[in-house]
Amino acid sequence: MDKNFYNDDSYKEEMKHLIRDINQYEEGSDLLIETFKSMFLSLSTNN
Repeated sequence: MDKNFYNDDSYKEEMKHLIRDINQYEEGSDLLIETFKSMFLSLSTNN
């Protein structure tokens, strides 16, 4: 790979977007897990 690739600003921008997307995904999946937990708990207490 080209050495200059890592010094390229567009590469840095791309990484910033990627990291932000990953962080948003992690927050979203935590929320999803909590939702499933509460759904499961309410189902198991009803029976």
